[in-house]
Amino acid sequence: MITELYTQLKEEDIFKGMGEDEIKRLEDEEKARKEAEQAEWSRRHEEERRLENERKRVIATKLQGVLRSLGFDKEEYFPEDSYRPMVSAKNQDGEDIFMEAQGNRVTVHGSFPKAADGSYVTAYDENHQRVNGPTISFSLNRTPEAMKREIERRFLPPYREALELVRKRVAETDSYSSLTKRNMEILKGSEVTQREISNGSIDTYNLFPGETYGDIRVSGNNIELKLRSLTIDQAKAALAALGIER
Repeated sequence: MITELYTQLKEEDIFKGMGEDEIKRLEDEEKARKEAEQAEWSRRHEEERRLENERKRVIATKLQGVLRSLGFDKEEYFPEDSYRPMVSAKNQDGEDIFMEAQGNRVTVHGSFPKAADGSYVTAYDENHQRVNGPTISFSLNRTPEAMKREIERRFLPPYREALELVRKRVAETDSYSSLTKRNMEILKGSEVTQREISNGSIDTYNLFPGETYGDIRVSGNNIELKLRSLTIDQAKAALAALGIER
């Protein structure tokens, strides 16, 4: 209703008696005013972004200094366009720490290595409890020296304990995966594909003679062999290989 009334007044009263040049001048002035308002808004928005990015950069630089003081100066990650200030780095032993500031708090946690195939592993402690990395937080207003002490006292000991268990589990996983692949290639007689490795089974197309077909699944030294449509001689030979004479 208000918009319709405004349009009616504009058509009947505001421009009444004005020539086309005068009307165009007024329209151009209104357009220029709107463009100026938009330009001012954009300028203020960019300035706010600049100030916010500078604030995040200052905070991230402070956190980075804390990590470096702890010897974490390898593979540094310092994204300048992140949503909030964050940094991460590794030390010479491969330990990986991540620090992030949100509001007036800083959160610290660590990363764990993956298996050779890029998958995460699940490790358990001596009580059969799942190993989870520790997380601590403290005030952003603390000095870098105080932050360093908090990490050394509250974070690094449990993180290193958990990291040792995860690394052990990664080594076991990689060893088991290598054994599985090796046995698959022995049975196939050639290299296996990544798909076969992921499925844990050998592609048996054209692998068996005659009408025989089946499945071969491998998990470490555990072999699952399913054969179908064997001849009587093939079946006897299979049983004989298992020490069963007929």
